[in-house]
Amino acid sequence: MATHAVLDAAKTSLDASVVLPSGIIGPGDTSGGSITELLLSFLAGKLPIAVRGGYDFVDVRDVAAGIVSCAEKGVRGKCYILSGHYATIRDILETVGRSTGINKAVSYLPVALAKIIAPFYELDSIRRKKKLFFALAKIIAPFYEFDSIRRKKKLFFTPYAVHVLQSNALFSGKAAAKDLGYAPRSLKETLIDTVKWLKKSRSVAL
Repeated sequence: MATHAVLDAAKTSLDASVVLPSGIIGPGDTSGGSITELLLSFLAGKLPIAVRGGYDFVDVRDVAAGIVSCAEKGVRGKCYILSGHYATIRDILETVGRSTGINKAVSYLPVALAKIIAPFYELDSIRRKKKLFFALAKIIAPFYEFDSIRRKKKLFFTPYAVHVLQSNALFSGKAAAKDLGYAPRSLKETLIDTVKWLKKSRSVAL
């Protein structure tokens, strides 16, 4: 891995340190990441279900600031976790709902149940030409990923994305805070700014 190569070189001659951001979200996501597409679907009232689970999400602007600080203040050969705040998908959608005044029902399914209904939801989504999100289940993710690559379609969820939401994502950014002065903004601020950006750049009606 490139990270290992950098750390090995830092033991001898290279003056370098490494940043390890958690799940990057925020305004300006023109590539359409999973959370951005999730919010678009929710704001449009087209997200009937989501899977239970969460991750540590960090604002892209805080990551950028952390990288600059690392270049200026980072200790040679040290790794810095640029974490944000842990949140479930429910937390994210409820925060956006309260901030925008949007009250749209979303059912949050356990993975076991999602695995049962996912194939039927996938077929219905394809029939109606609806976008598929990582909120489905691991059982269909590999097939969706393969089909999307074959047809050169944008991937909205992958087996990895589904796995991540079920993983242990309690990261500590204490080292970055101590050495770099790293202080991530609140998740609420990130989500509000993301919605504002979506409204401006994608003509989202709120």
